[in-house]
Formats: sequence, C-alpha cells, structure tokens
Amino acid sequence: MRIVTRLIGALTFVDQASVVRFIEDNWLNGRRIGSGSFDATSGSIMSMFDFSNGGKNPTPFLDQTQGTPVSSVPAS
Repeated sequence: MRIVTRLIGALTFVDQASVVRFIEDNWLNGRRIGSGSFDATSGSIMSMFDFSNGGKNPTPFLDQTQGTPVSSVPAS
C-alpha cells in the first residue's frame, strides 16, 4: 500500500519499505540491506520529522475518544 503525504507543499510517496529506508539512512549511513528490495526505490519519510531543536519537542496530548490534539493532559 502506497501513501501520499503532503508536507510543506511537497508530495512524497511512502510505503512500508520507507521505514526500512529511514533505518538504513540513519543507522547504516545510507547502505541498502538487500539487492532488489523495494527500500531502494521507496520515498523518504524524513520530511515527517523535525530534528531541528535537538529532540526537545513538546509532548503531544490526544483526546482519548477522538484522537485529536488537546492542549493539556486529558482526564482519565
């Protein structure tokens, strides 16, 4: 299954192999695991992340029923 994401005006085609590609790019210095695997042609998911502030991102809180963002810790 391929998913198209629109982030900051860019279209990126991602699929399950994009996760493998993310791991290879970040922890294997871009070396691909196998020959002929789909990770070599999959889209990158790097645009889905913001690493610019050193990992000090605020904790996201979601409404437990709707799954939508809320501004504070939801009541149990």
